[in-house]
Amino acid sequence: MTRCQSHPALARPLQLDGHRCVGMLQKHRFYLNARSDARRGFTLVDLTITVLIMGLVAATASPKFAALLTSYTAEAAARRAAADLNYAASAAAQTSQSVTVTFDVSGDSYSVAGVDSPDHPGSAWAVSLTNGGTSVDLVSVDFAASQTVTFNAYGRPNNSGSIILSSGSDSSTIVVDAATGRATVQ
Repeated sequence: MTRCQSHPALARPLQLDGHRCVGMLQKHRFYLNARSDARRGFTLVDLTITVLIMGLVAATASPKFAALLTSYTAEAAARRAAADLNYAASAAAQTSQSVTVTFDVSGDSYSVAGVDSPDHPGSAWAVSLTNGGTSVDLVSVDFAASQTVTFNAYGRPNNSGSIILSSGSDSSTIVVDAATGRATVQ
C-alpha cells in the first residue's frame, strides 16, 4: 500500500487501497451525512403543532391581559389626576394666588383655572380622560357637594374630597386632604 495525501480533518496520512483512499472516503461520507442532517428543515406537521400551541397560549393569556390593561388604565388616570391636583396646589402656593380645579363628570374631564397648561404654555389647562384611545370614566366628584376644589395662596383646598375614576370594572379613588392639600390615590 502506498500513502495518500493527508486529509485536513485527519491527523495522519491515509493508506491507499487500489485507486482510492479508503479512510478518506469513509471520513468524507461521514461529513456529507452530517451536513445533510444539519440542513434538514421543519416539516409541515412541526410547524402546525407549533402554531397550535402558540394559539392556545394566546387564547389563554388574552383575557388576563385585557383585565390587566383596564386595571392599569384606571390606575394611570388616577395617578395623573392626583399629580395634576398636587401641581395645582403647589402652583397656588408659589404664586400666592388661588387656583381652581373644576371637574365635569358628564364630559369625563377636568380643567385648572389660574395656571397655564404644562404641556402647552400660554393656553388653558384642560384634561380629557377619554383622550388618547383610553376609556376612563369620571364616576363621581365630591368636595362638600361641589365638583370644584379651590386651592388658596397657601396651597390648601377649601374642602377635602374624593374623586372616583373607573375603566371597565376597575376603579381608583383619589382623596384630597383638607389639612395638607395633598392628593393621594387609594
